[in-house]
Parts: sequence; structure tokens; C-alpha cells
Amino acid sequence: MKKHSPSLGCCFLALLGGALPLKAQTLTVQEGLQLWLKADAGVTADGDGVVADWNDQTANANHAAQFDPTFGPKLEANAVNNKPVIRFDGVDDYLEIPDSDSLSITEDLTTFFVVRFADFATYRAVWAKTQNNFPAPVDYYTLPDSGIPRVFRGNGVDGPGNNGFVDALQAMRANTFITTGFEISGTELTHYLAAQPIGGGNITANIADADTSVIIGSRADLFTKMKGDIAEILIYNRALNETERGSVTGYLGEKYNIQNIPPTVTLAAGPAGPVLAAGTTVTLTATPADPDGTVARVQFLANGAPVATATAAPYSVKVTLDSTGSYSFTARVTDDKDGTTTSTAQVRTVSGGGDAVLDVLDNLSLWVKADAGVTVSTGDLVATWADQSPNHNDAAPFDETTAPALVTADGPNGKPVLRFDGVDDQLTVQDADSVSFDGDVTSFFVARMDDFSTHRAVWAKTTSNLPASVDYYLLPGSGVPRFFRGAGTGTDLRSIDGAPLQAGVFELVGFSSVGDTMSQYLNGQLNGSSSAAVGKVDMDNPLIIGSREDGFTRMKGDIAEILIYKAGLSPENIGKVQLYLARKYAVPLTSTLNNAPTAALTAPANGAILTVPADVALTATAEDADGSVAKVEFLVNGTVAATDITAPYQGSVNFPLPGSPQITVRVTDNLGAVTVTAPATLTLNSQAASDLPDLANLKLWLKADTAVTQAAGVVSAWDDQSGNLNHAVQGVDTQRPLLVAN
Repeated sequence: MKKHSPSLGCCFLALLGGALPLKAQTLTVQEGLQLWLKADAGVTADGDGVVADWNDQTANANHAAQFDPTFGPKLEANAVNNKPVIRFDGVDDYLEIPDSDSLSITEDLTTFFVVRFADFATYRAVWAKTQNNFPAPVDYYTLPDSGIPRVFRGNGVDGPGNNGFVDALQAMRANTFITTGFEISGTELTHYLAAQPIGGGNITANIADADTSVIIGSRADLFTKMKGDIAEILIYNRALNETERGSVTGYLGEKYNIQNIPPTVTLAAGPAGPVLAAGTTVTLTATPADPDGTVARVQFLANGAPVATATAAPYSVKVTLDSTGSYSFTARVTDDKDGTTTSTAQVRTVSGGGDAVLDVLDNLSLWVKADAGVTVSTGDLVATWADQSPNHNDAAPFDETTAPALVTADGPNGKPVLRFDGVDDQLTVQDADSVSFDGDVTSFFVARMDDFSTHRAVWAKTTSNLPASVDYYLLPGSGVPRFFRGAGTGTDLRSIDGAPLQAGVFELVGFSSVGDTMSQYLNGQLNGSSSAAVGKVDMDNPLIIGSREDGFTRMKGDIAEILIYKAGLSPENIGKVQLYLARKYAVPLTSTLNNAPTAALTAPANGAILTVPADVALTATAEDADGSVAKVEFLVNGTVAATDITAPYQGSVNFPLPGSPQITVRVTDNLGAVTVTAPATLTLNSQAASDLPDLANLKLWLKADTAVTQAAGVVSAWDDQSGNLNHAVQGVDTQRPLLVAN
């Protein structure tokens, strides 16, 4: 099969602290270097470019090889900055390095690599040393769809304590050359995009080497697959210091011309304070700049949690400080090459705020709080945690050895908490109709996680490790919250992730599932939402607080209060519940103020009658009273036909066939608020009979003699002729078909 070389529009990213220096392409940091593979040296390939050997450039002779050419990747010349790469097809290409003492690294480790991921359709690998699908001691891959990197460490054996992972907080970008990698120092793992940390955490698993091979482009079970290019890989048996990391990433960035100066940002907040009354609205204004590119977005954060993101100027947002507490505001700017910088914090202290009264009581299934209904036994170990709703869904431990402790002196705002040890502490609520969630559910809680060294739980109803119908936990390393709904099977389930929580901080967290929409909340802000059908079957298992039925997830930290409603709550009632908890526990609570933009379709006119084929001009007006218009999209029957980011907002669309299409305008402002106009309906008549008998029900019409976008016969797009804009595209060069004439 013919393979097409990709046309790459840009490359990045070696993050530099100042002007771009002219460096020699020399790797000066070689102490502890155990493996050095580079596509411009030591590669043996056949006449078709299929790689048989890729020789290690260190003295360790950790050479990579593939003895079966059907599994060999290809050497591609002049792929990045006139340098070659090793291209993996994402199907069965890989290289193998036999086990050696120099690559049996069970302690500190640093690795960087220059790669291009073609896509994230499945798990994408770079290198790994595993026993089957378990790290022994290292597994690295990117997650499907998101492109988030994950590093596993372990001893090659399944089971608690035998492996752990940490995800990055930033996704990789497809079809772009990047310098990325990770470092392990003690139990601390840090992901890097060039020299910039992009997330990390602790892995306390048992680490051992299973004397297996290092696999380049996959792992031992060949499940993960590299699809794309690898230009260079470096592996050290030690943690590098900041200067050394900068030198290594600078070498790679200079060699492959993937450099970037980080953006800058300052933040102003008014009024000045520093002490403000609850209910005060604060205006946050960021001033970002990027010396060698453009500003992609500015994220505003309160105590580390996102409150708004601006994708266009003005980079400003208004937030109301709803509750007593200390607020630390920062702005994080991201440039067009994913370089980021965070501003100096603006701190405000808020007093007042009113009494904490819960008046949302309808459909309240479970209400447990550490300042009421707790009975203790020996050493303040919890014997029962009585439900404060009328349902009597009391929680109790299996015995004293699994009981959390009541702590009265260390909670938020002077309130008591239940402290879970992260080993075996949990409480059980026996199944009842009031806690059987076959439909909508809403829950809020105030909790503090000590760490994210493993999966951290709050409460769940599961059958083994499957939601039946609710599971909630925090991911290791990152603290990203994951909310699952399901029917107790491995197929009928769905999850949604949110922005990460912080360790060691009491936060107000929640989730809801209403119809097909799942949402998460963090300190008063929506923390992710998505809609899709999912099964919701309760298997009548107990509700577990601090873990789930299989005991795999574990709460380590404190829980002050949990509220669970067997219903979806209105936005007004969600606000009331959060305000009650925030006032009671002095958790800083913010409300973002942003008026939605307005728009109007000015052409074509609603009811217009046209004869096909017709090229129709699209025009619209759009305004945003408290910000700016970021983009205007023209939709035909719900599909985007044209986009404009500057006034006057206009586009065009071709209608080849008769019909009654509906045209709407969707406008997005600089803070992400969206407005969609009412539809305008056109009548499209034909001036001649069509060869097709049933145009009214025609949904897709592709024909090779019309509207094919190609270069040298390689097809990148094939436009739908039905009028429904169901165009076929292929963004990956190596997967594009050929147009054959006659």
C-alpha cells in the first residue's frame, strides 16, 4: 500500500526562558544516559525504507531491532527540519530492545523524546518495559480521544499496591512534532512538554523489573500502538536538575526546530481589598502577551479551580465572591504552541455572608454531616453516622478495624470531620428504595483529599468495579474527578471527567445526572458537562462511603458532609445547596457573571424561494455587551457550513438539490457563552427533473466526478451533494485514498 508523507504546517515545542539562542546541536548531558536513539544515526533499513535495526548511540549497545519486516516501521527522510524520522503505522509496527541491566531502571528515571502522534484514535505508545499489559517497571501511552499522556509504574503484577499511574494535565497535539517526556524522582512523577511541567503526582506502588524487553512503538502485549513519527529518544537512569532538563530540551528543540518562548501574563483585580464583604463582585483583568506567536486562551482560576476561560480579548471576567473565606486568583495563559505561564496571585479575604441553612429538602435521599448523628466507640472510631434526612439511611462500618475516626478539632471553619485512612476505612449504607438510583441523581459534598497516590473515593453504588448505577472517584496523580453512570455491565456505562481537585484543601464538590446529561461541579462552578444515552440500573447493592463494593478505590482524607438527592435539581436549587455548604464550611464560592452574546441572521431571508443549484450568501450581525464576539458560525440543518471571526460576519453555501434547509447562526463570546438564533427556512426548487427518484429522503450523495479535493491524486475531502453538508474528510495523509481517473 502506498504511504504518503505528511505535510506538517508547524512544529513545536522547546520552551525557552528568553530569546532563542543559536545552540550547537550537541547533547551535553550524557551522565546516566542509558539509551539514545536518533533517526539520523545508526538506522539500518531495506530498499523500501523498512527498519531492521536502530542502534543505540550510547556505549550500552541497547540496540532496537525488528527481524520480521512486516512489523518494521519505515525510515522517512526530511520529515522535520530536514531530519529523518522512524514512522510507525499504528497497526503492527514496533522495535524491540533485549533486556539489559542498563535498562532495568527501578528508581529515578528521566526520558525525553521528539514525536508526532498522527491521531489519538486509540492508545498511542512511545516506549515501554512491561510484563504483558502491566508496567515492569514502566508503561507510557496517550489516552484515546483526549491525547492525555499516562505513565504507569509497577512490578508486572496485577493487584492493589503493585502498580500506579499519573496522568498529565495537558493533552498532546496531533500531527505536530513535540518534545515531551517524563521524570521520576523518588515517588514523584512529573510530565513535561519540553522543559515545562504539565502535571505530576506520587506513585507509591511496588516497583520491580521483570527482565522483559523494551518495546519501541508499543509494549509487551502489543496492545498500545504508535501511529506517527519518532525522531529521537533519550532515557537516563537518574532525575535531571532544572538546568540539565533545559539543556536536553534545548538540544532537541534546536535540532528539530521546535522551539517556543513562553507567553507572559499579569493579573489585576478590583476592588483592591484586601478585605471584602461577601457578595462583592470582583473584576479580573489579565494582560497576556506572546513574543513569538499568539495568545490562544487565558484561564482564570480561584484557589486553583477554573472560573472562566477567555479565548479572545478582552481577557477579563467578573466573579461574585459568595461566601466567607480566602480567595487567591490567578490567570494562566496558553499560547498557540501550548506554552503556558501563570500570573502572580491576587488575594482577597471575604467576611460575612449570612447563615448556613439548607432549605432544599425535596427528594433528599441521604444527608450525613459530621456535626450531627455521629456515635463513636473506642478512640473516636465511628460506630454509626445517622442520616439526617427522613429516610433513616444510616451508615456504619463493618467493624471497628474499618471505621473512620471522628475528628473534632481539624475541620473546615472549626467543624468536625470524619477521617478515612486510605487503607480500609469505609462506611456502608444498606440498600433501600430511597438510595436506589435508577434515574436522576444529584450529590454535593465537602471533602479534603490528603493525596492522589491512588484512586480516591467519596461514595458509590457499584457491583464490583462497575457503576450500578453510580461511581465517583479521583484519578491517581492528577486528582481529576471521574463520575460514572451505568447498569452494572461493562458495556452500558458512561463517564465524565472534570478539572482536577487539589490535595490538602477542603473543596465543595458535586455531580448530577439529569436525563442524558451528566455534570460535575467544583466550588460553585460547572466543572464539565456532556450528554449521551446511558444505562441507569441500580443492582440493589449497598451504598459505600469512602470506597466502593470491590474496595479498590479508597478515601484518604476528611469528609465533612454529604448530600444526595434522588432527582435532578434546578439551577436555582443547585445554587442554594452550594451556598449552604460554602457558608457553613467557609469554602470560597464564586459565581461567574457573563451576559450571553446576541446574533441575527440577515441573509438569506426566512421563507426565501430559490432555484437549485444555488450559491447562497450568508450574513449575520453579532454583538456582546460585556465582552467580545469570538466567532460566528452558520449552520445548515445543524451542521456548520461556514465560520467567521471578524465583522462583517459572512459566508456562503452551495445547495445542489431541492429541499427545505434550515439556517441558524451560532455566536460564541470571548468567555465561551453561546447563543443560537431561531432558524430561517429556505425553499429550494429544481428547474429540471433529477435522475434520482427520491430526493426528499436523500441524506448523502458522494460522486467521484464532483467536488473531490485532491493533490496529486491523494484525496483529502469529498463533498456531499445532497445538500446536508455530510462531507467526507481525511486529515491523516497516510490514510487518504487515491482518485483514479477514467
